[in-house]
Amino acid sequence: MGFTGAAFVNSISCWIGAALLAIYVGFSPKCVKTTVSLSFEAFQDLKTFFKLAVPSAAMICLEWCSYEILVILSGLLSNPELQTATISISCQVGV
Repeated sequence: MGFTGAAFVNSISCWIGAALLAIYVGFSPKCVKTTVSLSFEAFQDLKTFFKLAVPSAAMICLEWCSYEILVILSGLLSNPELQTATISISCQVGV
């Protein structure tokens, strides 16, 4: 399936991991004490949460963008197919 198959498998892998985590948290006896019902008390420190979350999300987005730029620039090297594949694999393994 080529590049499309790699992207598809990566997406499916992420969804399976999220589903398994949700099932584990939902049914595990170890997580019983950590699950509580939603109340307005959860929204009291929302400002503090966003002060931490926004810079963290920006950092992750910049990291992803830098990986994409690195892969695009590796296409300018002498053997573009090999170099791009190598850089892509290195970035994924390093993450």
